[in-house]
Amino acid sequence: QDFMHLPKVSGVSADRAAAGFLAHINEFPELESRLDTAHRVGGRRWDVVFASGVEVALPEDDQLKAALTSLNLLEARNRILELPVTRIDARHKDRFALRPAPGGPRLDARAPSRGQPASGGA
Repeated sequence: QDFMHLPKVSGVSADRAAAGFLAHINEFPELESRLDTAHRVGGRRWDVVFASGVEVALPEDDQLKAALTSLNLLEARNRILELPVTRIDARHKDRFALRPAPGGPRLDARAPSRGQPASGGA
């Protein structure tokens, strides 16, 4: 019961890497409070699922903090975790890729680069 507030963690070497991952995500309370599960992929990176059901593929550990910083900024500015998407691929250092939810509205393919707010005009 003392650990009920922690996300579920699984995957190759997750037991050894979880403390470092949690230390990074703790720097972003809005993300941390909504984190549901974290799955270690290939012993080198994480896929996480937030309470909204959106899965986020994070980059390898040496790029993790930068990706979480960008995700936090996009969540604050654009509520990215509430968009009608099933997956956000945050592994590329310059942009996020979004997988639309089936039957959801079409997303603008001209979305701004990571960390940049959406513009209102053409």
